Amino acid sequence: MRTELFPFQEEALISLHKNIELAQSTKEQFGKNSIISFSSPTGSGKTIVITKLFEEVLFGSEVNEGNKNSMFLWLSDSPELNKQTQSKIEAQSNMINVSQIIQVDQAFDKEFFEFGHIYFLNTQKLGLDKKLTSNTEEREYTIWDTIENTARQYPTNFYLVIDEAHKGTVYNANSEKKAQSIMQKFLLGSAEDKLSPVPLTIGVTATPEKFMQLIEQSESLALKVMIKPEDVRDSGLIKDRIKIAYPALAIDNKVTMLNDALTDWANKGRQWKSYFENDQDDTWVKPIMVIQVADGSKDNISKTDLALIIATIEKYLGRDLNDGELIQTFDLKSSIEIGGKVIPYVEPYRIQDDENIRFVLFKMNLSTGWDCPRAETMISYRTANDATYIAQLLGRMVRTPLARRINTNSELNSVSLFLPGYDQETVNRVVISLQESDALVPDETGTERTLVDYVKNTEFEELFSELNLITTYEVPRKSSLSVLKQYSRLSRLLTMNQIDMEAQKNAYDAIVTIMRELIGEMKTDGEFDLIRQTIESIGINQIEFNVRDNVVETTSQYSLTADIVDISIAFDKLKSLFDGLNVLYWSKYSKVEKNYSQLKLEVLILSKSEKQMKKLFTFCENQFNDLYETWKFDIANQTEDIGSEFKRLLSQVENPIDKPFYLPEVVGYTISEKSIEIEKHIYVDKQSEFKIDLNGWEKDIVKTMLEKADVYAWLRNPDRKYWSMCIPYEDGGKNVPMFPDFIFIRKQHDKYVFDLLDPHDSSKNDNVPKVKGLARYAEKYWALFPRIGLIRRQKGKDKQERYYLLNVSNTIVRKKVLKITTDAQLDDLFIEYGESL
Repeated sequence: MRTELFPFQEEALISLHKNIELAQSTKEQFGKNSIISFSSPTGSGKTIVITKLFEEVLFGSEVNEGNKNSMFLWLSDSPELNKQTQSKIEAQSNMINVSQIIQVDQAFDKEFFEFGHIYFLNTQKLGLDKKLTSNTEEREYTIWDTIENTARQYPTNFYLVIDEAHKGTVYNANSEKKAQSIMQKFLLGSAEDKLSPVPLTIGVTATPEKFMQLIEQSESLALKVMIKPEDVRDSGLIKDRIKIAYPALAIDNKVTMLNDALTDWANKGRQWKSYFENDQDDTWVKPIMVIQVADGSKDNISKTDLALIIATIEKYLGRDLNDGELIQTFDLKSSIEIGGKVIPYVEPYRIQDDENIRFVLFKMNLSTGWDCPRAETMISYRTANDATYIAQLLGRMVRTPLARRINTNSELNSVSLFLPGYDQETVNRVVISLQESDALVPDETGTERTLVDYVKNTEFEELFSELNLITTYEVPRKSSLSVLKQYSRLSRLLTMNQIDMEAQKNAYDAIVTIMRELIGEMKTDGEFDLIRQTIESIGINQIEFNVRDNVVETTSQYSLTADIVDISIAFDKLKSLFDGLNVLYWSKYSKVEKNYSQLKLEVLILSKSEKQMKKLFTFCENQFNDLYETWKFDIANQTEDIGSEFKRLLSQVENPIDKPFYLPEVVGYTISEKSIEIEKHIYVDKQSEFKIDLNGWEKDIVKTMLEKADVYAWLRNPDRKYWSMCIPYEDGGKNVPMFPDFIFIRKQHDKYVFDLLDPHDSSKNDNVPKVKGLARYAEKYWALFPRIGLIRRQKGKDKQERYYLLNVSNTIVRKKVLKITTDAQLDDLFIEYGESL
């Protein structure tokens, strides 16, 4: 693969392998078919995961044995979707040859699918009147024959992948149990086509509920693999926001809003160019503006004035459009002429990679399967009845162009939509459709009126360097890298990015040296020879089955001496465990000792020793921590593209990693009609104001704190933003992130200190783990935070109801908090030690 998988994609891949193994075993033992529902939200990289699955099924991996006799049939309802998927596979895989990928056309006529090939088929070619399904003198086998023959002859080698598997799932349970759509024929069988249910199906869908309902009507084993939407959001693969602009009054605004959209497009282009020129990334993203036009008639290609659109664009640009800058995807699938200008047709799946394209005219064919992260601005001239379709299209546009969030510029994490023909009511329909659509919707979806960018308040400019003294944490969702890999890759990144030119060499030398020492210990204490015997002598179990009597007559065991080739293969598979440093070990010492096979065996024996590997990992963990502590401030100050590489590495470590609390120049907050203006916030809008939505408790607490003479400024710390101040706490044995609501900055004796406050309802079941997390944080950082803790509204000793803080920066309180285990004990501490705000 040319693309490195995210941890959540790796987890999905592992789960797919396990379910395939179960499905194949079930088929072999019980003759039962299996259907795997692969729930993959929009933006999660389903094609990357499936491509990696194809590679590992065909060619194997460190943990999966390959089978070059495997065959894949990819089914969708769209030829465009198939072409785009094929293009992605060809671009992402460095193992699958282009000749192994075949688009099934009308001329296809084979008894079996060929080993090692991936076939693409769309349901539009499978109607009763289609050549592929018709028995004629020119055709020996229908496509149904090919599928049936392959599935029957090679039931565990044949994989059916159904893309957008929720389509065609409508099933009338009151009728006979037979297929009611072309797609259902593959799952339920079709007597009229002499087709049995396919033995192994992987249904890829963003909405698994519909697909699972259909599976229930089959007799197949139902299996599930799911990518969680929150994992996709956290990965940075989708944008944070969708901005929707629409007219306040029903007046003619088509050109005005087109100019507005063009300004948005041009602004994004300038910001992406600046991002590139400031060495934030090697890729210069050139955004695309998509323009949705109305349907036409027999004599008119569209009811929208296309000539006016073109003239407006050229006037805005101040020049004629260059050839290829403006294209269209109309159903004619050929060039059109508008006002003497030829507008070429381009297949949708080719748009993303053609950097000459800057504007796209389309009608209704850019929703399902279209993938173009460069499309960041859209204007629609269609009617307000198309809200659902627009929501689906936006779902295709939320992918981030660089496959990561842009931390330094929130504008580059957004998509803009302009709706000239919509009003408040019809825009609400779009929002509702977004919330209910199959597409993965970002956390912040709203109108332009509800999403505001705030910049650093110049009144508090000196505070931001002080806030850098605060420590925040990166809390991993799930560790997917060993500590050896963490240490190795951290050193590699430090050297590659010229932070520490000796880090990689020093780390590699240290790991290889400790490996040598650990192997020496094993040779001294005898463990080396014990493990060597188990590796070099392979035990074989044998049974003799009496066919006549249908019983096992004898069982026996014997051993074989491992072949040098097997040892070499086993050594090569250790590349993943040792991050390739097994090869460096062999290379370093073979130059002197010339005992090539022995050195490979040494590393193999080391890998089998639980005791010595634990020592190795402990060493690497300590080295990783020391190296990170040395350079963490330099890492935090890296440019965006380099910083994201370190962030991805740190998100895969086992334990939370501390880092400086660096705040970006621009942040985004969501506001509404209920938002209130509050002073002294360290971020403000262009009018030097800050507005925010707060609940009743939050309003009271902010008001109370700002009335205090020593409170200088404050920050609303939002939940789960890339820049949010985060503290880890343990819940159920797992590290979980929390984001305290407020940081209040106070002046004490000519220096700044901070209050970290989190209002928390006592009825919630996470009070105890959260307050203990705050207490552990306070143990380390109490000097910066005179007050850290949860806030409750309750009656005090005087029976008066007010807000109370349980301040875990107080040593006595903190020690008591760390000992509690129940909510009742926490309640008692609030009564005994709660401080009135």
